[in-house]
Amino acid sequence: MPGPIAAALRAYLRSFTLEFGCFDFALTGDAAHPEHWTVYECNPNGQFGWLPDADQVVTALADLLQQGAAPS
Repeated sequence: MPGPIAAALRAYLRSFTLEFGCFDFALTGDAAHPEHWTVYECNPNGQFGWLPDADQVVTALADLLQQGAAPS
């Protein structure tokens, strides 16, 4: 992910005081170029049930939320 995209996502999370967000994108060209990234949405309640290690993902997110770490 290009640095400007990552920085914009962190700013988005901070603006809504979110610790987590699952973003959906469309790429219209080379992923190395920020101008080819289009953000569709942010889901602050991402679903992981389809992952084989979903329990570990949920535990890690719960730990993050308990610590109250702000997105950097």
